Amino acid sequence: MRRFTVPLFVALLSLPSCEGGARTEPSVSRDSAGIRIIESRAPLWRAGSAWRLDPVPALSIGSVEGEEAYLLARVAGVDRLSDGGIVVANGGSDDVRVFDARGRHRFTIGRRGEGPGEFTWIRALWVLPGDSILVASSGGGRFTLFDASGGLAATRQGPPFIDPLGRFSDGSFLMARYANPDGATEPGIHRDSLLYAVYRARSIDAAAEARELVSSFGPQTLVNWPVDTLAIVAGGARYRALRGPGMVQEAVPFTADTRTAVAGVEVFMGDGTTFQVDVHARAGGLSRRIRLLEPNPVVTDSDVAAWQAMRRSWARTDDQRAWAERVIAEMPFPRVKPAYSGLMVDTGGNLWVERFALDREIPSRWAVFDPDGRYLGDVETPARFIMRGIGEDWIIGVWWNEEDVEFVRVYRLHRSV
Repeated sequence: MRRFTVPLFVALLSLPSCEGGARTEPSVSRDSAGIRIIESRAPLWRAGSAWRLDPVPALSIGSVEGEEAYLLARVAGVDRLSDGGIVVANGGSDDVRVFDARGRHRFTIGRRGEGPGEFTWIRALWVLPGDSILVASSGGGRFTLFDASGGLAATRQGPPFIDPLGRFSDGSFLMARYANPDGATEPGIHRDSLLYAVYRARSIDAAAEARELVSSFGPQTLVNWPVDTLAIVAGGARYRALRGPGMVQEAVPFTADTRTAVAGVEVFMGDGTTFQVDVHARAGGLSRRIRLLEPNPVVTDSDVAAWQAMRRSWARTDDQRAWAERVIAEMPFPRVKPAYSGLMVDTGGNLWVERFALDREIPSRWAVFDPDGRYLGDVETPARFIMRGIGEDWIIGVWWNEEDVEFVRVYRLHRSV
């Protein structure tokens, strides 16, 4: 089994420190060069006090067959309204569907197209104060605002080729795009650079501009999108190989890749090279580091075999099967897995970190840190479920059945007293 070492992005992540000798406290905090570092060695939750989910969802939206409004595919975003209703961005049909708190369809917003109020390639949505709905589409380059009844309020054309990752409480957005792409033409392992930036759209939420629509949807400059660069990091590792006349690439399994979460005016960021998450202010500057002092899991022969079986399952034709066997034979593997593969922040300011797992057929485990950065313990979420939001007593996300039919589900979250 071939192994390799992926370069570390040391400006954002560093190895855990054991300064000061052995400690017995579950969590300790110290300052280093103006940066607060919180290190945990053990959970604070005691036996029987861990948070947990009800095994049965409190609400499920979706259907295998029947009315169109309940047939979901490639769900691109989910959020909750102030009355408990659910808003779903359905990427399969490029529309937004609004349901009440009991899961009954109320109305649908938009359709596939390029005109005002229409969508192409929905990437994300947010419910804003007053239950207005903001949708990022056209690969993240267009932002469309709707009022609480689904009426079109405003449209802004943003910079092209961006990935909207989150919305700050001040109305600005965290975006990502490639920076200095790796132009190497030789086979092997390569990592592009990713630029994370804060984009400030002018008054997309302002009531005074609710009647103003952008009539031209062509390429535009960043005049209305001031930019603050937050960080430039290494992207995920990709293995490039010659196939026919050209070069193709595939993601290298079990390698680190930067993850982010936005909360308030802060960005939580890390790639799982170690179990560390860096917290940046929206305006830039590293404010604190949250660490869990435990080793990354090792990539085992069983892990490699499971990935190989999964890669073979993607092939449908003889040509694809032949290519899969070549990829399997040539693909290198790292020695250890990333510590985590997902970040989220709940409405109470607790950081949730999804422990790395390749197989979505088993439940996910999320390490939870309180607003001070102390490790509380782990919460398990259902298999075949991707979490999209966490509230005081609920989580929401997308679950799929054995036939890969998608459902939006809400589970009750029980917190310890």
